[in-house]
Amino acid sequence: MPLDVVRLRDSDLAALESPEACWAAVLLWCASWHQLPAASLPDDDRVLSQLAGFGRVVKEWLRIRPGALRGWIKCGDGRLYHPVVAEKAREAWSAKQLQRYRTECARIKKHNQRHGTSILCPSVDDFVSPDYADPTQGDKRGLSPGTSPPCPSNVPREMPSKGQGEGQGYVNPSNGGIATGSGREGPDAAGSPPAAAATFAEALAGHGIACRPVDARLLRWAEEGATMADVRQAIVKAADRRRREQSAQPLNVGLVDVILADILAAHAAPSVVAAGGAGDWWDTASGITAHGATLDVHQGEDEPFPYFKARVFEAAGDGPWIWNARGGFFPMRSAGP
Repeated sequence: MPLDVVRLRDSDLAALESPEACWAAVLLWCASWHQLPAASLPDDDRVLSQLAGFGRVVKEWLRIRPGALRGWIKCGDGRLYHPVVAEKAREAWSAKQLQRYRTECARIKKHNQRHGTSILCPSVDDFVSPDYADPTQGDKRGLSPGTSPPCPSNVPREMPSKGQGEGQGYVNPSNGGIATGSGREGPDAAGSPPAAAATFAEALAGHGIACRPVDARLLRWAEEGATMADVRQAIVKAADRRRREQSAQPLNVGLVDVILADILAAHAAPSVVAAGGAGDWWDTASGITAHGATLDVHQGEDEPFPYFKARVFEAAGDGPWIWNARGGFFPMRSAGP
């Protein structure tokens, strides 16, 4: 959960409430980030006492309750919502949608190059719609299952699933063997996205992460061109994050999914440049990083790329890099909670 230190420092909460109430408030913000819906809390003092660090001593929680719940609003579903935490949750979700959209456009462009087609990329509105359907799904080009067309010479080496260059073996769950071909072996190496998802599930299980092969997230990884090397890298980074945070929470598919999205976006960014020319700086991860450097904005060691990108967009000011429409994406703001 991103924390605006200036907003917190200059807020009425920090100025008017007791230290105990302020600390409980921060704990409740953190707890609400992981609730469903995000940025909400149940209006139950027994639960709130636990989340605020008072355990079963509800009497002590009630003593600081008004201060700790400063700014929270009870809504029609009976739950409490904090406007600032909700704002941050929406920004995080919008950034993730935008990242998925960039990856989808890169995947479609790769498909066009490999198959000689001219399928158009969807608009952002269409992509985030629940009715969105994969435009490449019906374009099988008469291939038999488990086969791939020859890769045209004009497809850049950096593109996912190209099948050239150095790479790691791809485990095929159908026969227990390893396809040791070179390059970024994608879902085709395992025969189909479901087979690749089964392979991913085996890799996750090997690290103590329980997940079924039919999990929609694993199927999406396969469709987006994730490789075993990508998944292994995401698992290692997820384990490193847990160790750095000294968290006792076990690894889960959700955390791996978030980290893998960053990895796939990093792969897709040079593909977009190679497929469509130099492009605008805000269209690629490398362009955003380079432009951020000119603005003295640099990505933190553990900072997710969507948050770094939002800081670069904010530093760059108004421009075409900010899509501001229904369900749009917004840069980070600065004001008090």
